[in-house]
Amino acid sequence: FAESEELRPMGRDATGVRGMRLDDDVHLVSLVVPEAGETILTATENGYGKRTEVEEFPLHRRGGQGVKAIQTSARNGGLIAAVAVRESDHLMLISDQGTLVRTEVAGINLLSRNTQGVTLIRIGEGEHLISVARVVDDDDPAEPEQGPPPATAAGTTPVGDAAATPGENGEGADDASPAEPDD
Repeated sequence: FAESEELRPMGRDATGVRGMRLDDDVHLVSLVVPEAGETILTATENGYGKRTEVEEFPLHRRGGQGVKAIQTSARNGGLIAAVAVRESDHLMLISDQGTLVRTEVAGINLLSRNTQGVTLIRIGEGEHLISVARVVDDDDPAEPEQGPPPATAAGTTPVGDAAATPGENGEGADDASPAEPDD
């Protein structure tokens, strides 16, 4: 629903307003507020999932029952996560047996709401997917990582001005200490 049109500010002690009307056997999995350029990734307990365009989810008024994001079945199991993702993101998939898989979002099919999805993670007998986390890669080639300074040809790290100019006695850039007079 359109938040700005249907919700008014309330105090901390207020009971709020009904956002959705849920049946007894239904529970809320996630609240997603997508930004431009994002798709909704849904994942099920048996390791299946998909990406869906935000435009496929119609707006409803307050008190509605929502819409189906993915088909749940014996194959898929129940819905366990819904996450807003970008094509450049990665996902961490975590099972209840400790299996952890990192995968690229770009490799996950973009499908309509009313489909079962594709395999996100292969899990063993009796194992279930329990969590999905979005991993945003901020690898911007324009900004190099801050690391230690590069090593010199001799394999040492330059220190101050002593590394830039050789010492008076002909020693190389390795010598970071002041030159001592020869006897």
